Amino acid sequence: RKNDNRHTGKVKSGEANAGSGMAKLLDITRANNIAIQLKAFNDFTLRALAETINDLDPDSKIVGERVQFIPQLLPTPKELQAIKKYKGESDRLNTAELFFQQLLPVKRVEDKVAVVKAMCTFNEHAEEARAAFKTLEEVCGQVMNSAKLEQILLMVLNIGNLMNEGSLDGGVE
Repeated sequence: RKNDNRHTGKVKSGEANAGSGMAKLLDITRANNIAIQLKAFNDFTLRALAETINDLDPDSKIVGERVQFIPQLLPTPKELQAIKKYKGESDRLNTAELFFQQLLPVKRVEDKVAVVKAMCTFNEHAEEARAAFKTLEEVCGQVMNSAKLEQILLMVLNIGNLMNEGSLDGGVE
């Protein structure tokens, strides 16, 4: 019986499967999931998507939900090794393997994806922070202008003075 690690999550060797003619370098489930997620980028070729990531998406083409897909599309170190070792024809690779092949020349791809994601979500996060600071400013204004708080603090001061000196003013104003 042949050793079939299709469902083990392990990366396959660079040898082709004799039955189908496909290289099958990646776990089939992972390859299918990546292919499905890549459909969100139908307006890109695989090379163009890799180049856009490498150039940090200067035209802001990767926006919205698509920016959330990008980290899931990145190869693991084992997957990268399998792609690097493969010396066969590109037409024997599935979509995920072809995409990983396009990502090979991209240096620090994880960092670049994080930068693209941060650039895409920056305005949204800045607006959330702006709203939180506005709320904080309003609350601070209410505290500073609160007559009741001033009365409570004056009572606390008088009680402290009375406890310290035995008189109402206790020498503190």
